[in-house]
Parts: sequence; structure tokens; C-alpha cells
Amino acid sequence: MIAASSHTLWKIAAVFLCVAAVFLTGTINQQTRDALKVQTVLKTIEGQSTRIGKAEQTTHITQSELNAYIAWRISREEKTVIRHAAVELLDDNNVEGVILLDTTALNLNLFFGEQLELAFSAILHSENQTARLNLTTLAVNGQSISPEVTKQVLRQVTHAASWYYGEPVTGLEDEYELPPGVKRLGVKKAGVILYH
Repeated sequence: MIAASSHTLWKIAAVFLCVAAVFLTGTINQQTRDALKVQTVLKTIEGQSTRIGKAEQTTHITQSELNAYIAWRISREEKTVIRHAAVELLDDNNVEGVILLDTTALNLNLFFGEQLELAFSAILHSENQTARLNLTTLAVNGQSISPEVTKQVLRQVTHAASWYYGEPVTGLEDEYELPPGVKRLGVKKAGVILYH
């Protein structure tokens, strides 16, 4: 048996690692790359937030990157009633979106069937490290509903979700704290602007 030199072993190891890296990076799809980009951006902003005297900066995230991040966050939840969520970002802080809920888990399937689709239009209001969506329209399973019925439906879904999670759950129109370091958000066509 011929003993391989350490130099030869290093060459073989380097080739193996290069082939493995090419193979592994080829298996990461664009949606995963987009979600990881948003996660990296948020961690970077959080890390920079402690700088004193830092001038306000902006970071742009595309609609596809945001939707990939939303899908990734949903997939990471151990216990969730959200099957799918996606948004369309429009000019002047206008947002349209769809949220698909598992009504069986919420014990609402007698009212809505196995799933509940909430399609909404809203205006984003963001300041002081918070954001809130003011609903302008809401459709439940494809049917537009009046503002009074909207509040009732959202109240029922929020109540059922609170029961499911065993803790208070916020609704679509509630104010949400932004990720650390993000001061406010702005929405433009197919993108969101993070001010930090």
C-alpha cells in the first residue's frame, strides 16, 4: 500500500470541500436565500443600533424577500394556525395581503370550513419603533364584508387564536413593536424601507 503525502491529502480534501460546497449551495432555492438576506439585514441593524450619534439610515427589502421571510417565519413556528401569508406592497404605504388560517385548529371549521382566507387592503402607519395596519377592506373566503362584520370576524379569530396559543394574541390592526434597531417602516411599490 502506498502512503499518500500530507500534501496530496490536502488536495483531495480541498477538492471534496469545493464539490460539496457547490452541491450544497445549489440546493438552496431563491426563497431561502431571500429569507436569509432579510434575517441578516435585521441582525445587522440590531447590531448597529447601539451606536451613539449614528445618522439615520435606510435599508430596502423587496416584496419577494419580505414574502420569503414571512414564509420562513411561519415554517419555523412549532405551533401555528397560519398556513400561508403573503403581501403585495404598493405606493404610499398601501399594503394588500392574504392570510390563510387553519380553522380546524381554532375550532372555527363549523363556521368557515377547513381554512379561512383573509384577503385585506390596508395602510401602514409606522413611527416610534412600532407599526400598525389600518384595514381599508377585508374579504373572508372571497366575500367582501362590511366594517362592522370585519370587526366581529377578527374578534372571533383573535379569541380562538388566544385559546389555541394559551396566551393573548394580537389582531391585524394592533400596533406591533418593530425589530430592534428599526425606527419605522415605509412601503413603496414592491418594497419596504426600514429606517434605522
